[in-house]
Amino acid sequence: MRVYIRAPSDEPAEWSLVELQGELEVSGHGGLAGVALGVLAVSGAGVPSLTIGNHQLLGALVPLKKPRAVLRRRREGEGAARVTRYDVVGVARKRYLFKSRPKPVLTSYYKKQSAAAAAAKDAATAKEAAR
Repeated sequence: MRVYIRAPSDEPAEWSLVELQGELEVSGHGGLAGVALGVLAVSGAGVPSLTIGNHQLLGALVPLKKPRAVLRRRREGEGAARVTRYDVVGVARKRYLFKSRPKPVLTSYYKKQSAAAAAAKDAATAKEAAR
């Protein structure tokens, strides 16, 4: 079986891999295709962070030992003359590695709720003290 790989005429796009430890569970979808995973940001110090829902992961940008080619499969022809070809879309030379446990992130909604609960508790405590 022959495998045809065609390199682009110009420099391929630069890609990066994202490596997570553990499992990702997506509710209400058939899979991860087309689902926004989260927000990836890099701080001024070069530390990447990935926010998924109300969880934040801190990681590191690590170079790959060997670059990886990102390929797109194309099938041409019909029947016995069918040929599979692969086009190089990009090259991944780095990966974002997230191997620590996620930290909970309080959004403004939860901050408002906890502030309101704290204020109600303080008011109840003050009312009890006044008796």
